[in-house]
Amino acid sequence: MDQTELLRVLIADDEELSREALRYRLEDVPDVEIIAECSDGDAVAATIQSLHPDVVFLDIEMPGRSGIEAIRVADGHRPAVIFVTGHPDYALGAFEAAALDYLLKPVDTGRLLQALDRAREYVSQREVVRLHRRATALEDPTEIAVVIGTGPEPLRHAEVNEYLKRIVVRDDGDFVIIDVSDVWALEAAGNYVRVRTADRRFLVRGTLSGYEQRLDPQRFVRIHRSTVVAVDHVERITPEPHGDFVVTLRSGDRYRMSRSHRSRLLP
Repeated sequence: MDQTELLRVLIADDEELSREALRYRLEDVPDVEIIAECSDGDAVAATIQSLHPDVVFLDIEMPGRSGIEAIRVADGHRPAVIFVTGHPDYALGAFEAAALDYLLKPVDTGRLLQALDRAREYVSQREVVRLHRRATALEDPTEIAVVIGTGPEPLRHAEVNEYLKRIVVRDDGDFVIIDVSDVWALEAAGNYVRVRTADRRFLVRGTLSGYEQRLDPQRFVRIHRSTVVAVDHVERITPEPHGDFVVTLRSGDRYRMSRSHRSRLLP
């Protein structure tokens, strides 16, 4: 983003003192313009759709829709969402709603500035996508994808969709944030998904299909009804007598690949 451009910010919190505290800090940031404030979730969704802010500082527990619900119904525009809340237990839902960052009250100034830096990068990348869309619309209306920044953001039918970048898991009462680049495989485990990294396994609530739909298909492929693997971590594919295969990761973990899924990894 050009240094002369302003970040157009929406502050949403049902507590007036919380809005005031955040407003006071943001007014000292030269490239921030506060365009609106909201005190309930319904107003948040409507304001995002009408004013198209670049960044939303958003509380979670508010009258009407929650902050997470407000973001999910605000179709047509995806601002950088930074949740600001006194409830650490909502971190998982926030990141599942594609939050850019998650700040706990009282907000630390250093963390606030860090979140703004991430928002600037996000807005800059979004602008690149917009310009790419305009260019490809003139050159070739069938062109639908572009990869930029820290992760792929595909352009499909004039909509920008973000693939999952982080997975939040619980570990002995703490939240652990796993970058998807560190994920080697995901396995179905009843009402949970087992997330495999280089040295650990975590259980997260959800379905394998749900996670598969939000992962970049160029980086993660389904090889079995119960298994998704990261392509970059596949070391060997071994045929078995009856047409199935064994996929071996660089970690040494082995997973069965069914014949119906062979085209995902093999020509």
